[in-house]
Amino acid sequence: MFGKKHMIKWLLAAFAIETLCSTYGLKIASHTGLVSFIYFIAGAAIPLIILFISPRQTQMPALTTNRFAKFFRWIVFILMMVF
Repeated sequence: MFGKKHMIKWLLAAFAIETLCSTYGLKIASHTGLVSFIYFIAGAAIPLIILFISPRQTQMPALTTNRFAKFFRWIVFILMMVF
């Protein structure tokens, strides 16, 4: 049930449950306590699941090998300043 190959599905489910609880669940006045507990459990499950996901075996190329790296860094810097 909690096998390594199903961790991504559990992570997506935890994100979905947390989003639904924070968006719609807390608006139900009579079940606020239950929904906030579910919201807490889903929020605590997200970092725990991320810890148990094994890293991928493929190596990502370094950003410094890209000849446009400096250009992209400036674009990201400017976008961060604007927004």
